[in-house]
Amino acid sequence: MMNSTFNTVLAFTIFAVIAVIGGPVFAQEGDDLKPLQYLDFGASLEAGFQGPVVSGEEASYRQRTTLNVGLDLEKSFGLSESQLFFQYQNHTGPNGSTIIGDIQRFDRLDDPEYDRLHMFWFQTRLLNKRLRLKLGKVDPLSEFFAPRNAAHHFGFSTVRSSTIIAQGPPSMSVNAFFDVSPSFQIAFGMYDATFRQGQDENTLTLRDFFAAQQYAYFFEGRLQWQEGVWGLPGALKVGYWHLDGDTTRFDGGVESSTGGFYTTLDQDLTDSGVGAYAQVGFADGEVSPLDFHFGTGIKWQGFNGARSADVIGAGVSHASFSNDASAPFFKKAETAYEVFYKAPVRDNLVLHGNLQAIDNPGGLGANDAVVFSLRLQWFL
Repeated sequence: MMNSTFNTVLAFTIFAVIAVIGGPVFAQEGDDLKPLQYLDFGASLEAGFQGPVVSGEEASYRQRTTLNVGLDLEKSFGLSESQLFFQYQNHTGPNGSTIIGDIQRFDRLDDPEYDRLHMFWFQTRLLNKRLRLKLGKVDPLSEFFAPRNAAHHFGFSTVRSSTIIAQGPPSMSVNAFFDVSPSFQIAFGMYDATFRQGQDENTLTLRDFFAAQQYAYFFEGRLQWQEGVWGLPGALKVGYWHLDGDTTRFDGGVESSTGGFYTTLDQDLTDSGVGAYAQVGFADGEVSPLDFHFGTGIKWQGFNGARSADVIGAGVSHASFSNDASAPFFKKAETAYEVFYKAPVRDNLVLHGNLQAIDNPGGLGANDAVVFSLRLQWFL
């Protein structure tokens, strides 16, 4: 751990020094911008507490520390509409889903413990800014799947249908996004999916994208409108994911590839902060533990006029277990019911409370659970 932390700090320092020194060297003559203006530094700390109310398990704690550096390559090196981004993360603490036994992952802060280079990518815009290319180690959740109005929920299935087994940790990738019109965009991502073969992505190194044992592909069409229901903004995403390479079926056989569909809908309901979302996902029950998912929810920001940034919300996420004859599940579905309250305490400090009731967690006989979670988020 000491060596990996030292290597990360060293890489982070070298990145910043190159940017600070290189910026003035390559800036155009007469550019009076200061070197540090080329850089965007950021950091955050998320500390989480989970207290199972019904299952009888003990309370547990976890934390995630994030460090970011963004470099404007247009200002520093003259590369038009281009950026370089570095993100390091450290996570410690138990995974709550291993305690409760749920399959949808009720808290996005849960993960195996890691010390990793979370993302490191280059991005540029071409064709009069209509085409955006993003290359490098990317978290697919940062670019695909997520309904906008689900952003404040804790549950993992609220931001990504739990049927999408091709989505894993951040990995090396190629992404392209093309604006067909101001309201319609098509998106494509190709990711190293060797995590499916047991490869550890929680490292401080970048893997060879071309040596991947398996790839995941994401295709997404995105339509947005400014005057939908009641003349208010909304958005629709329709996507297909594909996983190539050998995937083991429940009966022991092997599929050479698999895939599935998903769609998400966002719609603002008032011009005073109320918005809703819905999503569905489908997968092949011969290889996926879940073959159908439906989720919906609502959020209200500014319900308290004296605290306009406070958000309350509720949602439900229902996932059907595979009914394949060889699948191990003897429950039909897992359903999570969620309510939350998010309150900024200061400009850079947020307190987030969450309560969930989970029916049939994991589908293998675990007791129903009620879990209270409290999260403190600090941003720099």
